[in-house]
Order: sequence, then C-alpha cells, then structure tokens
Amino acid sequence: MSATPILLPDVELVVVDFFREQPFVTELGANVYTELPGHREGETQQQWESRVFPALRVNGFPGGTTRGPGVMLQARLQVDTWATSKWDTSRLARRAFAALHDTRRFRHEDADGLVSWFNGVATVNPPGWLPDEATKRPRYMFDVNVILRAGVQP
Repeated sequence: MSATPILLPDVELVVVDFFREQPFVTELGANVYTELPGHREGETQQQWESRVFPALRVNGFPGGTTRGPGVMLQARLQVDTWATSKWDTSRLARRAFAALHDTRRFRHEDADGLVSWFNGVATVNPPGWLPDEATKRPRYMFDVNVILRAGVQP
C-alpha cells in the first residue's frame, strides 16, 4: 500500500492569500497580485492606474524541500509595493514586511485541500526605495526567505 503523495504548497498563493487577510495591509487599499494586470481594451492609462494601484506584488523563487512528516518548502520572495506617493508606498511596504514577520496564526488550505503554514520568515533585504521606470510610480521592495510546512497539522 503506497502513501498519498504530499503536494508542495504554492508559496506565492499562500503569501498572496496571507496579505489579503491582513487588515494592517488591506486597510491601505492595496490590491495584492503575483503580476500587475494589463490594460483592458479601451481602458485609459488613468482608468488602469485607478483599478490597479495601490498594489503589492509577490514573486516567489523556489528553494529547497525537506520531507519528514509532511513537507517543508523554503523559497525566496520579492515583494514590490506601489502607491501614489513615496510616503504611501513606503508605508505599504513597511506594513507588509511587518505582517509577514508575524505569521504565527496563519493557516492556509488550497483547492486540493493541502494545509500549509509558515514555519519561519527571515529578512534578506528590508524595505527599500526602488524607482520603477515601467509604471512611473514610486516603488518600494523587500526580499525575505520563507519556510512553509505542509501536509501535517502543527
């Protein structure tokens, strides 16, 4: 009899859902994405900006896995934030950074029923100013390493 394989958690999905449940972040009106949406047909630049920003984007880069009971996945995340002013963008980045370092009670269940939770978060680069030529908006970004555990209840 073979054991049921344990899927790896989708780190971007877990973190996006985490941010969307954080009033500390969402009360600033931030939309949370894994990529910025494109323009809709007939949409002006101003309409697109109103729909998309302020924004927080999560990009995950795979790391290592360990199987034990369940699975542990390590990944590096880059989180970019945009808003209307440098101050508002900094505020959004600092709040997202603080929220991500306080993940103790977050439990995620995906569409396949895989339950995962944060096992650790470590700073790589704290929030820093990084002007964005593509959007012409103020941008702050930070990098963290996260460890997710999945498949076995904590």
